[in-house]
Amino acid sequence: MNTKTLKKKYRIALVDDHPVVLKGLADLLSETEDLQVCGKAEDVEEALQLVAASEPDLVIVDLILKGILGIELIKELRQKYPPLRILVFSVKREACFAERVFKAGADGYVVKEDAPFEILRAAHTLLKGGVYVSKKIREEMVFEPGVPLGQGGRTLIQKLSDRELQVFKLLGQGSNPRQIADQVGAGVKTVETYCLRIRKKLHLQTGYDLLRLAIQQHPEIWD
Repeated sequence: MNTKTLKKKYRIALVDDHPVVLKGLADLLSETEDLQVCGKAEDVEEALQLVAASEPDLVIVDLILKGILGIELIKELRQKYPPLRILVFSVKREACFAERVFKAGADGYVVKEDAPFEILRAAHTLLKGGVYVSKKIREEMVFEPGVPLGQGGRTLIQKLSDRELQVFKLLGQGSNPRQIADQVGAGVKTVETYCLRIRKKLHLQTGYDLLRLAIQQHPEIWD
């Protein structure tokens, strides 16, 4: 067998208290050649045991597990397994819930009414090191109070280079790092470097802060 043709299989752990949802997610992921389900759990205790035993690259977790808000689970997973990517998959589409899970340490948020392709897009974005927010949540975020830039915030944005401003604009339009790389003719790592520079210039702490601000500033600063 030619080993060059082998593609890395990312290991995905699924956490949801509805067996039908677990089966649906597992079936969806099994149809994707670079993703494989390494285990399923239905509550917080099972989830912690599963992650410890299977060492997944990504965990897809429901926000509410048997009536319990999964914020503490997300915090514990983030503390114990810093490299682990965490995608929340929830019926809750209010931006306030997304705020809580990102502060707890999640890397992405998708609502259950989204199309299957968006779940796969979110998983791949997280596995490549990006941050993903469901379009329905982004629509809510636009009307939330903005990430504070402090006095002279507009001046800070104006200090971005032309390429940084272009990346910032594309983030606001909902593009992920790989899509931005294709549009600007650069590598994904180069785009990630631009994002890091933008965060530093705008005094933002996390990738989610950057994404949220880009969404909130779009389209007003481009018109």
